[in-house]
Amino acid sequence: MKYSPLLTGVIGLGVIAPYFLDAIERNPDCVLTAVCDHDAGRLGGHNVASYLDYRELLRREAIDLAVITLPNYLHEAAIEACLASGVHVCCEKPLTLSRSSAQRLQAMAAVRDRVLTVASHRRHNGHLARLARQVSPARAAHVLVRYYEAIEEHSGDDAWSQDPARSGGGCLVDNGPNALDMARVVAGEMAVKAARLGEVLAGVEYRAQLLLLAAAGAAVTVDLRWDYPGQLKDVTVFLDDGRTLSADLLAGYQGLKGSLAHEYDGIVAHVVACIRGQEAADDVTALAGLVEDAYELAGR
Repeated sequence: MKYSPLLTGVIGLGVIAPYFLDAIERNPDCVLTAVCDHDAGRLGGHNVASYLDYRELLRREAIDLAVITLPNYLHEAAIEACLASGVHVCCEKPLTLSRSSAQRLQAMAAVRDRVLTVASHRRHNGHLARLARQVSPARAAHVLVRYYEAIEEHSGDDAWSQDPARSGGGCLVDNGPNALDMARVVAGEMAVKAARLGEVLAGVEYRAQLLLLAAAGAAVTVDLRWDYPGQLKDVTVFLDDGRTLSADLLAGYQGLKGSLAHEYDGIVAHVVACIRGQEAADDVTALAGLVEDAYELAGR
């Protein structure tokens, strides 16, 4: 079947938006139609319709897909506005700051027959995909995920991630969805059993450790750091036969965010396939629920 390219708008032009913009350009099934940011200085050079307010974009542009890369606290309202306009949505993580909000938006998407996805880019990493093909969740005894970085290096000019009023938290809400999804790729669905937050600076946690139990039986440890000198993002699976398998998600990639290009290509390809009914969209409430449970167990 021949499909028309999806007319795509990008809402929010912060530090992560260029990876989406490049992935959209590389994907023949998408055409960038419009961009939006409250900062007029970010709107130049895109050669498409530009807006300061996404509500105006939705009123004036007949887009099929909206990619949302706004600060966390703005996600819910923007997703709701896009779905109400009949637009499919791919939103940066975290989708929302609570399980109930994610459930409400997922139900809204279902009623309108729209696709709602969260940009879990690490599941599209080639090293992690290879590890997942080697591991059966039923054979995993213990899974360790480490997600370490220096947040100031990664956030760049988007310092809102260190502002709890706009981010909703620290490393747990920011990197937790990626790290938890990495664990889900190899161990399946899971539940949080214990959580601890540490190194709280200016109201946000710079360290967090989660202990989870996968439905298939594996014990899962997720270790998060925002104060690491450099970066480390890996998964180690200890199998029930004594073997150990691992994936270093950054191996072979140069630069601070060198792996992101192929991961964001994977996101865009997945969203297109979901919209066309070729792949099933994920349950977007799962990661929001795990993060919320972890905060509650940690006593926040």
